[in-house]
Amino acid sequence: MNIVSKSSFFRLIIIIISVTVLIIVVSLSDHSDNSQDTVGRASLNQGNNEIYFDEYDFTIRGFDLNGATYFFLPSFLQNVSIDYSDSDLILYSESGEIYTHPIMNREMLVLVGRSGTDSADLATYRIGFYSSDNLYTMTVDLPDTEVNDISHTDYANASVRVITPSGFTKCYSKHALIKGRGNTTWGYEKKPYDIKFSKKMPVAELTPSDNWTLLANHLDPTKIRNRLAFDIADIMGLENVTESDWIDLYINGDYRGNYLVCHEPSKIVDGGYLEESNCVLKSSNPRYTFDLVSGTKMTIKYPKFPTGSDISYITSFTASVDNAINHNLPDAQYEIIDRYSFARRYLVDEISLNADYDFSSHFFYILPGEKVLRAGPCWDYDKSFGYPRYGARDWTNTELSLGGGKLDWDSKLTEDPEYYDYIRSIFSENIFDYSKAADSSIEKYYEKIKQSAQMDRIRWLNSWGLYMFSDCYNDIRYLKLFLSNRLQYLADVYNIDKTVPKEKINNDSIHELTLHMEDGTERKMRVLDGTLLTQNDLPMLVGDDVWCFDFSGRPETVTGFIPVFEDMDLVVSAPNYE
Repeated sequence: MNIVSKSSFFRLIIIIISVTVLIIVVSLSDHSDNSQDTVGRASLNQGNNEIYFDEYDFTIRGFDLNGATYFFLPSFLQNVSIDYSDSDLILYSESGEIYTHPIMNREMLVLVGRSGTDSADLATYRIGFYSSDNLYTMTVDLPDTEVNDISHTDYANASVRVITPSGFTKCYSKHALIKGRGNTTWGYEKKPYDIKFSKKMPVAELTPSDNWTLLANHLDPTKIRNRLAFDIADIMGLENVTESDWIDLYINGDYRGNYLVCHEPSKIVDGGYLEESNCVLKSSNPRYTFDLVSGTKMTIKYPKFPTGSDISYITSFTASVDNAINHNLPDAQYEIIDRYSFARRYLVDEISLNADYDFSSHFFYILPGEKVLRAGPCWDYDKSFGYPRYGARDWTNTELSLGGGKLDWDSKLTEDPEYYDYIRSIFSENIFDYSKAADSSIEKYYEKIKQSAQMDRIRWLNSWGLYMFSDCYNDIRYLKLFLSNRLQYLADVYNIDKTVPKEKINNDSIHELTLHMEDGTERKMRVLDGTLLTQNDLPMLVGDDVWCFDFSGRPETVTGFIPVFEDMDLVVSAPNYE
């Protein structure tokens, strides 16, 4: 054997040993070492950019936005290198070197061209690689349909995989189902979904289930409001508070954003009944909907396909509850409703100033063998804690003063002094726990999801959303500010002699306001961070026009309840609180 042959032979032996060791390591590991350098094979072509990660059999499609391409990577792919052998185009750094190790979590200007292209002929291109952190990943592959064709009513076949932040497959189902869900939230570009497995399976660190709900939280720039409301319900001692955790969702390789995955609400009443006060829709096919005397529409949520006897029982029993509350106070709270859950669920809505209160996603249930209506589970709080609706920024409003939908059970019950005192006692007992949740939980959740939330914000930038600030963390600061002020206001309303720790709203920095005047000119103002502007703080206007914050082209009236946390633009507009 000549020297070259010996060298080749030894190289072959080394390769075989290396591959064998790698196979053993991979088979024993859950990829817990996130420092490894995973290679993705990029296919960069005009209008079809994607990266395939052979190690995980996982494809990520590039997302084009405003002349740039973004790749949104899950938590387990924070450290990657790129192989361009499958590409028509190659990315080069400004110095002309092939760009194989992306810099994460910022947009960059790179050079693009075919292999061997003279540097003078390379084109400049904007690209962004962003990675999540801490979160589980759910991948959904649809064999029969595209993501935009997922139905709101009918399930589609899907393969679903859940991957830990370190890259271990938590669960996998080749025969799962997916469909859309939600009332008004289904109308937005970022859709909520239901996932169904053939058997109970774990998602994230939650209790295994065969049905999962993926809340899009599209209207919530923090992605935290739903979870915060669930935490407050749990502090109060409400039963059947859904477990929840955040995931990053990919469907057919397309990053769909940050989702809150929860247990499906109807699972709490197996063998019993669940209904929803639903003032949004005239009907909720295929669910059965009926009217109360007041005109409020109630939808039977469970069982999904009630029998004639089920319908007769639920409609007559709910009507008797409605009659008792409206005509038999105070006895109703002891005879036909569970005041423990009614009072606590009302307080969750009151503390959060829930925009859907008494309007939709307002659930009630009857346990098997009982003749008592219970309130819950708490659900759908993306439009809460200062959501931009008329009066909802104003933490000095109450749900009863605002008036919600047509179901007036809480307003009737609170007319009874004993019931009102019962509500006061619950609030007083837990007020500092609510405040603690505002201070520590919000910060903890933000640290967990902040990279995912930033990815979500970029992904849906052109979609209608209710962003207030360009910096994600300033939306978190506003959420904490709102809740601390809200708790103190309710303590004052309930005549509870307790002081809620005040949220520090300024960091001693100065921000510049750009006022776009009526005559087309601009005027500058400088204000302290955290300033709560009113109309009186700004130049006087003629007629009915008012000053509005310009939140990405969406004007919102300056009311004294929105802090200045960064440089901001103000425009003149007709009053607009939506």
